[in-house]
Amino acid sequence: MPRRLQRFEALTVRYLYPLYRYARHLTRDAGKAEELVQETYLKAYQGWHRLRDDSRVKAWLFQILTNCYRDRYRQALRQPAWVELSAATEQEEEHGPVSTATTDPATLLERKEAIQSVQDAIAQLPPLFRMLVLLVDIEGFSYKETAEVLDIPLGTVISRLSRGRQRLRHLLQDYAIQAGYLPAGLPPAPEPDTPIIPLTAYQHRRRTRGEGGNG
Repeated sequence: MPRRLQRFEALTVRYLYPLYRYARHLTRDAGKAEELVQETYLKAYQGWHRLRDDSRVKAWLFQILTNCYRDRYRQALRQPAWVELSAATEQEEEHGPVSTATTDPATLLERKEAIQSVQDAIAQLPPLFRMLVLLVDIEGFSYKETAEVLDIPLGTVISRLSRGRQRLRHLLQDYAIQAGYLPAGLPPAPEPDTPIIPLTAYQHRRRTRGEGGNG
């Protein structure tokens, strides 16, 4: 194996799953996520000579994937769309198959419902808000690293992330209270600055589309 390829694999293979997870959240489709990751690694290998700092490998890979996603789905990013997701499939791809030997059905159902609600809420965020929440709150990037990945000012990261989190809180608060994750009587979450579809309405639309075939 060429030394260049050995070094590339040694520094990048550890980020294969985080990249797939990020791509899956963005595309909501396993096949499209795999294609994005493959394209990312191909472009990264082709441009490997341009990376001067090995400590930036992770941010560099995520930046490439983000740009690939933007290029592929530029038109779709301008148009809000309903997306569908199987909670069971998503959970297995995110965390591995659930062990039914050690988890009772009620717990399994509760876990799937929680995952589905969070996924549905994230799916409703505008593309930039969604990327920010995924990069900072799920992938653990710093604000500065996120600004580099998305090629936007640091101040934009801070302000838009705050608004994205506010939207998530607004969407998820009712569910969290009903599920017992938050105490009843909690003050309502602040209204977001732009209208959003209630989570229950979104989930009803998703189920209806699923029952209707391809929708």
